[in-house]
Amino acid sequence: REVAATGQLTDRQYEILLYMAKGKTNIEIAELLILSESSIKQESVKIFRALGVANRQDAVKKARGSGIIPEQTID
Repeated sequence: REVAATGQLTDRQYEILLYMAKGKTNIEIAELLILSESSIKQESVKIFRALGVANRQDAVKKARGSGIIPEQTID
């Protein structure tokens, strides 16, 4: 959660990243957070930029490797 705490990720982006780590699709995340799929896509791009990665797999890998999110994400 270090990145979120330093202001690079918002709390919402951190929450989306956790759902990505659980294998949720954009549509599933949107339904869970009561947002549009477009909003999730936009936030995903911001997450990728903040972490310096190109896709969700790399985002999750980097976030786990740097301790931003736990190694094992439980539903």
